[in-house]
Amino acid sequence: MKNIALLRMFILFPLIGISLPDAAFLFDDIDYHIPVAHLVIVAILLLILATTYLFKTDKTEDNENMINPSK
Repeated sequence: MKNIALLRMFILFPLIGISLPDAAFLFDDIDYHIPVAHLVIVAILLLILATTYLFKTDKTEDNENMINPSK
């Protein structure tokens, strides 16, 4: 679970780093067009982020495995 949390964290940093300046430029200048490369990168990062939520497990199951590692 720690690896998934780290993956989510390292996905969110570039996602915010791309989205925040684009949003600021868009609010400042209505004629600003977001580059297609930024849209593609953000879409890929959101897809990876969404797939990490598929690997979410129950915390009680993790605790049981820690207490009784033979399972």
